[in-house]
Amino acid sequence: MNPNENTTATKQLRASTPPSLASVQSPEILARPETASSATFRTDPKLLDKVNESVSGLPEFIGEISVDDYFKHVLPPLPSHLENKVVEVCNILNKNGTYNTTTRRWTQFPQDPNAQSSHETQVFLPLAEIFDAIIQAAQQLEPGLEPNFKLVVDSYATPMSERGDDMRPDGYFKITDKALREMGKKCEVLMKKEGWEDVPGTSEAPHGTTNERKESLQPLTKAGEKPKKPPPPPVYGITAPQEFKKQDFMEDSENDIIKLMWNMSSILALDPCRRFTLGFTIEDRWFRLWILNRGTLLRAQAFDFIEDQRSLVTVLLSFALTSAENMGWDPTITFSHRDSDNRRQYNIIVNERVYQTVTPFPTTLLTILSDALLECGKCKMHRANSCPQRSLART
Repeated sequence: MNPNENTTATKQLRASTPPSLASVQSPEILARPETASSATFRTDPKLLDKVNESVSGLPEFIGEISVDDYFKHVLPPLPSHLENKVVEVCNILNKNGTYNTTTRRWTQFPQDPNAQSSHETQVFLPLAEIFDAIIQAAQQLEPGLEPNFKLVVDSYATPMSERGDDMRPDGYFKITDKALREMGKKCEVLMKKEGWEDVPGTSEAPHGTTNERKESLQPLTKAGEKPKKPPPPPVYGITAPQEFKKQDFMEDSENDIIKLMWNMSSILALDPCRRFTLGFTIEDRWFRLWILNRGTLLRAQAFDFIEDQRSLVTVLLSFALTSAENMGWDPTITFSHRDSDNRRQYNIIVNERVYQTVTPFPTTLLTILSDALLECGKCKMHRANSCPQRSLART
């Protein structure tokens, strides 16, 4: 079934003809509601209407490219030793029954999402099982292979930050400590060369990741109680947020776009260590990849993730095995430590020299820029050329 086919007279499917890249104007920054939380954002119809109104013209300004172009120019590259082994991974999945070549669908999805009555989070939870099966298949070809990112499908988890917890994606990729340490190696080398006494990676908390868990991930439980499940990671440890819908109507697509843009822009605004973030949305069978950086918003055309086994395997392997830098982290800005007030401080590389922030976080330029990025879209989305905060962000 074509994703643009009109299957009902009562609802309108998403537009079938996106604007060409030549006609797309400079992307804009998503509007942030003045008050929002993970609970009200999902349940308060008035607030959701306000957010919806603020991005009512968003789809017509989104550039769209082919899946092949996204794979070629945007998708993180596979490790060189796996570049030509996607077909072999698919063959393993076919043999172990993860993918059924007769019905041309994943065994974990015996029905299309639109035919299931469960909540969308439960419907798409098998994506995590497929991800694990893909990694295990790759490990059969490359023993000792370890992913740098783990797929988490859980719409009830609220990634935390000092600035609030008003984002709650349906899924995301969680970075590993190993991937963060790899990204911070250049900073560590330069700091040792310059004679810094406290060098990240040489203490019991390499690159701050252990501190992240001890200090940023406090479970919300009473004293003495054990949490029922591991607390969600901080926003600083996730990337590639996802939004799911069981149906493929226009309203479902627009709702996914609103929430995905909120989550992606929140990651960029809250974490100064990012250059860009990826993401994806799924409406019924249709899987669409996205990228948002400080000046560009782009999406790929949708592909059928249930039937198109090779594309899904390529995407999930690429996300799992690539480096932190390829997933949007900036190796020149790395987390250093928390100060006496439990505020995050950073190491910043400029001209092969390492500098460290010392001003309390709420009064730093980073926070000013974050506020500018989050607030400048309040009267819908300002184009990059007319945004009153653009000169500040450049500074």
